[in-house]
Amino acid sequence: MTIATNNRRPNPLAIPLAIAVGTVLLMLAAAIPLRAGSEPRSIAPPVLAPTADLLPAIELVDQNGRTVSLASFKGKPVLVSFIHASCLGVCELMTAKMRAVAQSLGAESEAKVTMLSITTDPAEDGPKQLRAYAKKEGVNADGWVFLTGKPDRIARLLVLYGVPYRENHDEETHVMKLFLLGPDGREVHRYSGIKVAAETVAADINARQRHISAP
Repeated sequence: MTIATNNRRPNPLAIPLAIAVGTVLLMLAAAIPLRAGSEPRSIAPPVLAPTADLLPAIELVDQNGRTVSLASFKGKPVLVSFIHASCLGVCELMTAKMRAVAQSLGAESEAKVTMLSITTDPAEDGPKQLRAYAKKEGVNADGWVFLTGKPDRIARLLVLYGVPYRENHDEETHVMKLFLLGPDGREVHRYSGIKVAAETVAADINARQRHISAP
Protein backbone atom coordinates (compact mmCIF):
# COMPACT_ATOMS: atom_id res chain seq x y z
CA MET A 1 0.00 0.00 0.00
CA THR A 2 1.33 3.37 -0.92
CA ILE A 3 1.12 6.09 1.73
CA ALA A 4 0.79 9.56 0.30
CA THR A 5 3.31 12.03 1.72
CA ASN A 6 3.44 15.80 1.65
CA ASN A 7 6.85 16.88 0.48
CA ARG A 8 6.17 20.63 0.74
CA ARG A 9 8.52 22.51 3.08
CA PRO A 10 6.78 24.35 5.96
CA ASN A 11 6.13 28.04 5.45
CA PRO A 12 8.74 29.91 7.55
CA LEU A 13 6.17 32.64 8.30
CA ALA A 14 3.53 30.28 9.70
CA ILE A 15 4.81 30.13 13.31
CA PRO A 16 5.49 33.87 13.75
CA LEU A 17 2.11 34.63 12.17
CA ALA A 18 0.34 32.26 14.57
CA ILE A 19 2.06 33.89 17.54
CA ALA A 20 1.08 37.35 16.34
CA VAL A 21 -2.56 36.34 15.85
CA GLY A 22 -2.65 34.75 19.32
CA THR A 23 -1.22 37.91 20.88
CA VAL A 24 -3.86 40.09 19.20
CA LEU A 25 -6.64 37.78 20.40
CA LEU A 26 -5.35 37.96 23.98
CA MET A 27 -5.21 41.76 23.81
CA LEU A 28 -8.75 41.92 22.49
CA ALA A 29 -9.97 39.59 25.22
CA ALA A 30 -8.38 41.79 27.88
CA ALA A 31 -10.08 44.86 26.41
CA ILE A 32 -13.58 43.37 26.63
CA PRO A 33 -15.33 44.78 29.74
CA LEU A 34 -16.56 42.41 32.40
CA ARG A 35 -20.24 41.68 32.22
CA ALA A 36 -22.53 43.36 34.72
CA GLY A 37 -22.23 42.02 38.23
CA SER A 38 -18.68 40.74 37.80
CA GLU A 39 -16.76 43.97 38.50
CA PRO A 40 -14.12 44.00 41.23
CA ARG A 41 -15.56 45.09 44.56
CA SER A 42 -12.78 47.52 45.34
CA ILE A 43 -11.05 50.34 43.56
CA ALA A 44 -7.33 49.71 43.26
CA PRO A 45 -5.37 52.63 44.67
CA PRO A 46 -2.61 54.42 42.77
CA VAL A 47 1.01 53.94 43.71
CA LEU A 48 1.71 56.17 46.69
CA ALA A 49 4.17 58.92 45.84
CA PRO A 50 6.93 59.22 48.45
CA THR A 51 6.40 63.00 48.55
CA ALA A 52 2.62 62.85 49.00
CA ASP A 53 1.16 65.03 51.74
CA LEU A 54 -0.73 62.51 53.88
CA LEU A 55 -2.15 65.17 56.18
CA PRO A 56 -4.08 67.32 53.71
CA ALA A 57 -6.65 69.94 54.69
CA ILE A 58 -9.56 67.47 54.79
CA GLU A 59 -12.11 68.12 57.52
CA LEU A 60 -13.14 65.08 59.55
CA VAL A 61 -14.83 64.52 62.92
CA ASP A 62 -13.11 63.17 66.03
CA GLN A 63 -14.45 60.82 68.71
CA ASN A 64 -15.75 63.80 70.68
CA GLY A 65 -17.77 65.16 67.79
CA ARG A 66 -15.41 68.03 67.01
CA THR A 67 -14.60 68.96 63.40
CA VAL A 68 -10.85 68.86 62.78
CA SER A 69 -8.64 69.26 59.76
CA LEU A 70 -6.01 66.61 59.12
CA ALA A 71 -3.56 69.40 58.38
CA SER A 72 -3.89 70.57 62.01
CA PHE A 73 -1.90 67.51 63.15
CA LYS A 74 1.26 68.71 61.42
CA GLY A 75 4.11 69.90 63.57
CA LYS A 76 5.17 66.61 65.15
CA PRO A 77 5.31 62.94 64.07
CA VAL A 78 1.98 61.17 63.55
CA LEU A 79 1.41 57.40 63.68
CA VAL A 80 -1.61 56.47 61.57
CA SER A 81 -3.75 53.32 61.52
CA PHE A 82 -7.06 52.45 59.86
CA ILE A 83 -9.68 50.62 61.92
CA HIS A 84 -13.35 49.69 62.05
CA ALA A 85 -14.94 49.88 65.51
CA SER A 86 -16.81 46.57 65.17
CA CYS A 87 -13.79 44.76 63.69
CA LEU A 88 -12.42 41.93 65.78
CA GLY A 89 -8.89 40.64 65.36
CA VAL A 90 -6.92 42.77 62.90
CA CYS A 91 -8.09 46.19 64.12
CA GLU A 92 -7.59 45.19 67.74
CA LEU A 93 -4.06 44.03 66.92
CA MET A 94 -3.22 47.32 65.18
CA THR A 95 -4.58 49.32 68.12
CA ALA A 96 -2.71 47.13 70.61
CA LYS A 97 0.54 47.67 68.68
CA MET A 98 0.06 51.43 68.76
CA ARG A 99 -0.70 51.25 72.47
CA ALA A 100 2.56 49.34 72.96
CA VAL A 101 4.41 52.05 71.00
CA ALA A 102 2.99 54.71 73.32
CA GLN A 103 4.08 52.67 76.34
CA SER A 104 7.58 52.30 74.89
CA LEU A 105 7.79 56.08 74.47
CA GLY A 106 6.99 56.56 78.13
CA ALA A 107 5.27 59.41 79.93
CA GLU A 108 6.22 61.93 77.23
CA SER A 109 4.60 59.99 74.37
CA GLU A 110 1.93 62.65 73.81
CA ALA A 111 4.61 65.29 73.28
CA LYS A 112 6.51 63.10 70.82
CA VAL A 113 3.76 61.72 68.57
CA THR A 114 0.06 61.94 67.75
CA MET A 115 -1.71 58.60 67.51
CA LEU A 116 -4.30 58.79 64.74
CA SER A 117 -6.85 56.01 64.06
CA ILE A 118 -9.16 56.56 61.09
CA THR A 119 -12.27 54.51 60.38
CA THR A 120 -12.62 52.66 57.10
CA ASP A 121 -16.42 52.60 57.47
CA PRO A 122 -17.87 56.02 58.31
CA ALA A 123 -21.40 54.74 57.70
CA GLU A 124 -21.16 52.67 60.88
CA ASP A 125 -18.49 54.48 62.87
CA GLY A 126 -19.72 57.79 64.24
CA PRO A 127 -18.10 59.63 67.16
CA LYS A 128 -20.10 57.57 69.67
CA GLN A 129 -18.87 54.25 68.25
CA LEU A 130 -15.26 55.44 68.05
CA ARG A 131 -15.37 56.78 71.60
CA ALA A 132 -16.72 53.43 72.86
CA TYR A 133 -14.01 51.57 70.89
CA ALA A 134 -11.26 53.76 72.38
CA LYS A 135 -12.56 53.09 75.88
CA LYS A 136 -12.84 49.35 75.26
CA GLU A 137 -9.25 49.20 73.96
CA GLY A 138 -7.91 51.31 76.80
CA VAL A 139 -6.68 54.13 74.56
CA ASN A 140 -9.11 56.91 75.47
CA ALA A 141 -6.28 59.25 76.40
CA ASP A 142 -4.97 62.63 75.31
CA GLY A 143 -2.77 62.40 72.26
CA TRP A 144 -4.84 59.65 70.63
CA VAL A 145 -7.43 60.78 68.08
CA PHE A 146 -10.08 58.69 66.33
CA LEU A 147 -11.55 60.13 63.15
CA THR A 148 -14.62 59.59 61.00
CA GLY A 149 -16.32 61.82 58.43
CA LYS A 150 -18.30 62.03 55.23
CA PRO A 151 -17.90 58.86 53.11
CA ASP A 152 -16.45 60.73 50.13
CA ARG A 153 -13.76 62.27 52.33
CA ILE A 154 -12.86 58.95 53.90
CA ALA A 155 -12.74 57.38 50.42
CA ARG A 156 -10.38 60.11 49.22
CA LEU A 157 -8.18 59.53 52.24
CA LEU A 158 -8.05 55.75 51.78
CA VAL A 159 -6.94 56.17 48.18
CA LEU A 160 -4.34 58.74 49.24
CA TYR A 161 -2.82 56.20 51.66
CA GLY A 162 -2.92 53.43 49.06
CA VAL A 163 -5.73 51.54 50.82
CA PRO A 164 -8.34 49.91 48.53
CA TYR A 165 -11.69 51.65 48.88
CA ARG A 166 -14.54 49.15 48.91
CA GLU A 167 -17.74 50.25 47.22
CA ASN A 168 -19.46 47.26 48.81
CA HIS A 169 -19.59 48.23 52.49
CA ASP A 170 -20.86 44.79 53.44
CA GLU A 171 -17.20 43.76 53.38
CA GLU A 172 -14.74 45.10 55.90
CA THR A 173 -11.50 46.71 54.82
CA HIS A 174 -8.66 45.36 56.95
CA VAL A 175 -5.50 47.45 56.95
CA MET A 176 -2.48 45.78 58.53
CA LYS A 177 -0.11 48.69 57.93
CA LEU A 178 0.97 51.47 60.26
CA PHE A 179 2.17 54.76 58.76
CA LEU A 180 4.68 57.01 60.50
CA LEU A 181 4.48 60.55 59.15
CA GLY A 182 6.93 63.34 59.73
CA PRO A 183 5.90 66.79 61.03
CA ASP A 184 5.32 67.89 57.43
CA GLY A 185 2.81 65.12 56.78
CA ARG A 186 5.14 63.11 54.53
CA GLU A 187 5.60 59.38 55.02
CA VAL A 188 8.72 58.43 56.96
CA HIS A 189 8.12 54.71 57.52
CA ARG A 190 5.46 52.17 56.63
CA TYR A 191 5.33 49.10 58.86
CA SER A 192 3.70 45.71 58.90
CA GLY A 193 1.58 46.20 61.99
CA ILE A 194 1.70 42.49 62.74
CA LYS A 195 5.45 41.99 62.42
CA VAL A 196 7.05 45.24 63.57
CA ALA A 197 8.18 45.52 67.17
CA ALA A 198 6.71 48.40 69.15
CA GLU A 199 10.24 49.29 70.26
CA THR A 200 11.29 49.72 66.62
CA VAL A 201 8.51 52.20 65.93
CA ALA A 202 9.23 54.04 69.19
CA ALA A 203 12.92 54.30 68.25
CA ASP A 204 11.99 55.74 64.84
CA ILE A 205 9.74 58.32 66.52
CA ASN A 206 12.52 59.29 68.94
CA ALA A 207 14.95 59.59 66.04
CA ARG A 208 12.52 61.85 64.21
CA GLN A 209 12.14 63.98 67.34
CA ARG A 210 15.93 64.35 67.66
CA HIS A 211 16.05 65.38 64.01
CA ILE A 212 13.42 68.08 64.66
CA SER A 213 15.22 69.34 67.77
CA ALA A 214 18.66 69.43 66.13
CA PRO A 215 19.88 73.00 65.43
